[in-house]
Amino acid sequence: MNMYEPKHLGKLPTYRYEIQKGVMDSRETSLNSKLLLGQGHVNDLNIHNKIDREIPFGHEDELKLALDIYYDILNNKDEYATYESKLRRACLRHGMPSKETFNMILDKVMDTMYGKLNYEKDELKKWRDNIEHDR
Repeated sequence: MNMYEPKHLGKLPTYRYEIQKGVMDSRETSLNSKLLLGQGHVNDLNIHNKIDREIPFGHEDELKLALDIYYDILNNKDEYATYESKLRRACLRHGMPSKETFNMILDKVMDTMYGKLNYEKDELKKWRDNIEHDR
């Protein structure tokens, strides 16, 4: 550590997620650098930033859970897994988010990644409600 670094920097936790320099999808058009400079548009956020924007301040546990579920879905390379099973497995592995966060994941993650017509959104909502009811 050099003499110009604040002493408390060594105590900060490591950021758990990959910092995206650009976009990973043709539907995501703003670079993070443009967003930081205030030059991006809300509609152009990448999925990570959409999740971050949707979770209210003070609910960091729910934000961490939503991001863990998103990256689990994103990194699930099982070619035989359905879109629905990827989300179910991620929720069971990391924990069930609140109903509001689960619906946000459907809208911001699943719709962006897989399109509104390619998975059973209503079935996933019923599945989540049944899991909560059985607890």
